[in-house]
Amino acid sequence: TRLQEGKLAIARQMEAPEEVIGGAVAHIMQRSPGREITVSAPDELIFVPMDAKLIEQVLINLLDNAVKHTPPEGEIIVSVREDREAACAVFSVADRGCGIAAADLPHIFQAFYTTRSKEADAHRGIGLGLAICESIVAAHGGTIEARNRADGQGAEFVFTLPMEVRDRAKQE
Repeated sequence: TRLQEGKLAIARQMEAPEEVIGGAVAHIMQRSPGREITVSAPDELIFVPMDAKLIEQVLINLLDNAVKHTPPEGEIIVSVREDREAACAVFSVADRGCGIAAADLPHIFQAFYTTRSKEADAHRGIGLGLAICESIVAAHGGTIEARNRADGQGAEFVFTLPMEVRDRAKQE
């Protein structure tokens, strides 16, 4: 609520996305030991202005959903890359779960919205995780989207963060 009302201060610092991803993966591995999560990052170190704790929470929420919706042997990949043309860092969490129903896609980031798929029934949440992700990413000046994987079954969540702080008023 504080994020959506603009009352939560974003404490941006230049951070290496690989470290933030590492923290999120370590958190998920504590809850789901034995799960395999592949991390992909560029060879060249990049730095992105972000509130590391908040972006780590975004990644934890996305990875937690991937674990819930992917069979134990299923692939989960988290990646980051720099898009120099768009001047942003592009993060992705992709899984080999059941994917996202077409009817759910337009609503997936709404607060309290949960998917109606039978596969997710055993792991149904209260529908705040993705709404929180969207608010955090938007507060950083980025975008987030959900889609089904083009290379087979599964879902992919992609979010961007600008490589430079664009709106100083939002930072203060």
